[in-house]
Amino acid sequence: MNRYFIGLAALALAPLQACVSNSATTATLSKQQLVRVPQVIGALKCAFALALEKEAAPGKRKRLAGKVADVTLILQIVDTTEGSAEVKAIGPAVLALGAGGSVTPYLNGSVTKTDTVKTTIKFRLRLAHEPQYPSACEATPNDVRNSFGFERWLATVIEGLEPNAVYRPAGNLDSVQYDATFGLQRKISGGAEFNVVFVSGKGGGSFDRNDTQSISFEIIPPNDKVKVPDNKPDDNGANTLGHDTMW
Repeated sequence: MNRYFIGLAALALAPLQACVSNSATTATLSKQQLVRVPQVIGALKCAFALALEKEAAPGKRKRLAGKVADVTLILQIVDTTEGSAEVKAIGPAVLALGAGGSVTPYLNGSVTKTDTVKTTIKFRLRLAHEPQYPSACEATPNDVRNSFGFERWLATVIEGLEPNAVYRPAGNLDSVQYDATFGLQRKISGGAEFNVVFVSGKGGGSFDRNDTQSISFEIIPPNDKVKVPDNKPDDNGANTLGHDTMW
């Protein structure tokens, strides 16, 4: 009788053991399977910098200037504790799409070992055209910026609203929201190191992917809850912004 129950227990544990053993581990990851987090933030900041620069041109309506971009990034940051020295040197990074066993379905109460940590990063961007300070575009290559498409989105939505501005009734732009789930697909050669692939969940099952990320932001006037970040240089010089502007 005992052997019977022991056999049943072994059968029940087999799927769980298989699920854990098939998971990707940072010990086997290579540099090519990771994408650095600062590239995501840099691309977003650069998009706003360019949009503000265009908006500052004579005759343009100021739709962004004076507002705040309230940003939330939800990223699956790779735990590099067991990674190689090369992987650890990358800094905060996320998995490229399909890097290892990245799709982990919840089936019959099973659990899956993971080497990523869900990390929510919230920050605010003060939207102002300030050519006297270094732009994020200086540190973000063109191909990286183009891959994320933030510039195209801002140009399509913000600039695209302008034709109606001369007509009555008059109105103010209260807020614009952006919400996307995406994965970073490694390129084999040419240009940026990755393509951004926008994805959506499909019905019929519950899945947890550790190779997809999400970003949302809202462009709004500053208020009591969402205040304008301090953007003044500190005592170290013009190239260093205040302590509240680490992003």
